[in-house]
Amino acid sequence: MNCTNITSIKHLITIGFIFIIGCNHTNKSSQQRIKTNEKNALVFRFISNSNDLENEVKILQTTNEVSYHTFDFNKNLIIMKSQSQNGNWKTFEFKIKKSKTTESLLGLKGMEFDIENPNCFQVWVSTMGNIGYEFRNGQKLVFYGVIEIK
Repeated sequence: MNCTNITSIKHLITIGFIFIIGCNHTNKSSQQRIKTNEKNALVFRFISNSNDLENEVKILQTTNEVSYHTFDFNKNLIIMKSQSQNGNWKTFEFKIKKSKTTESLLGLKGMEFDIENPNCFQVWVSTMGNIGYEFRNGQKLVFYGVIEIK
């Protein structure tokens, strides 16, 4: 495991802890904290450098492109912004219905988000630091080289 993967995993674990802590506060105290100090707002931004489009058994396409992923726990939104082949940027918003923390056999943490969307039913952050979008047609888009944007 290289340094980038370890750093990504540390950031994802931090997201999990912050999300769990944020859920344990009352709405009133969370709203007061967000209003008084925007630096404590629960918004996390990541950049990835490649992705695979997969079906249940194989990789259909690998693309080396920059994509942005925002986890906005204040609005319960996941936003993915990606550049199309013709150079135009596309933005997709996914409303979070429910989330849960997952743990690997090695104790590494990941997260799964059930999504309210007609095309995408789940977004996940793996224990290895990848971000995946699961679609209702049986395909998934998995992003690699994920780094937090500070």
